[in-house]
Amino acid sequence: MRVGSWVSVAGTTAAQPGGGAVGGNDPAEQTREAIRRIAVALEQVGVGLEHVVRTRMFVTDISR
Repeated sequence: MRVGSWVSVAGTTAAQPGGGAVGGNDPAEQTREAIRRIAVALEQVGVGLEHVVRTRMFVTDISR
């Protein structure tokens, strides 16, 4: 969502329709997929990853 010069992207995961996740049980691949999806969303409103000033990630098992 873009409001003026501010863009927000939220709730991005590697989930696939019907269940499961891109990358299976590989947290690194899931992260790459989520960031790829964020990049696409940003491009749709005319900005890119280089404009990101804050990110927040949640994990279920930090040891992975």
